[in-house]
Amino acid sequence: MLFLLFLVNALLSWSLGLEFPKRDEYHPELIARGTSDPCCKSCGPIAKVLGECPLATSDIFCGCKQWVCSAPTCQACISNVNFNTSFAQVPGPLLEIFWAMCQCQDECRDVAEAVFSPKPCAGGTDEICVTTTLVKDGPKCYKCLKKTDEWFASYFGIFIEQAKDFLKTKKSAVPGISPM
Repeated sequence: MLFLLFLVNALLSWSLGLEFPKRDEYHPELIARGTSDPCCKSCGPIAKVLGECPLATSDIFCGCKQWVCSAPTCQACISNVNFNTSFAQVPGPLLEIFWAMCQCQDECRDVAEAVFSPKPCAGGTDEICVTTTLVKDGPKCYKCLKKTDEWFASYFGIFIEQAKDFLKTKKSAVPGISPM
């Protein structure tokens, strides 16, 4: 019976000159469209800076002007959409860290390079190098950060104290990190 219906349909279509669309033809009405990222407008300048300023740049503060202008609205968008955005790949605190450090470039350059640049501390992976830099250069950075972003400065101050303890004991204050 099913075959008979198919045959009648095919004969009618052929006799009336109807053409069925081929499977591989493009039909925009059938293609599902993805939704746009809700934070594209707010975070787009940050994404552009990250794309244009490679990690190996000679200037760790490349793109700071755009970062300072865009990071607060980007972070607000990420929070407003409950981290349901492709821009949530950039950890939220990183936006604030760079926002604050960009406003204290002279005072925080050595710390920023130790944590984020390939040199001198291998992108922050050389614990002795990073902690030594935090102890040596962290206080002057902290002093500026306190004027710029008191909240971030308060937890940056904890990093400095933890770095001092780490250099003395070779044990991390962070649970789960093995002693040296």
